[in-house]
Amino acid sequence: MGIKMSVGQAANLPKSLGQFSDQIKSNLLLSLDTGIAGMITGINTQNTGVLKKIMAMGLLPGMPVKVIRKSPSLVFKIGNTTMAIDHTIAQYIEVQRLAP
Repeated sequence: MGIKMSVGQAANLPKSLGQFSDQIKSNLLLSLDTGIAGMITGINTQNTGVLKKIMAMGLLPGMPVKVIRKSPSLVFKIGNTTMAIDHTIAQYIEVQRLAP
């Protein structure tokens, strides 16, 4: 359950990408504790450059995510891929915590 979209389409997107966030109570990715899984519910930013960067990493609403480490960078897994992002980018990613 996700949306198919290329980075080139980011210029035509609204200033925030929150396909599911109106229907689900969301928190920030930064608020998930280490070892906790969640689902990306939206990307909330007015900065098109940040939105393009997040989309280029493949982080889109509907994708499952699991936090591995929170400091010094936020390290998380999506499927079999482990990624690290700066907290200034992570503050725009909304998630819903998944039941254990």
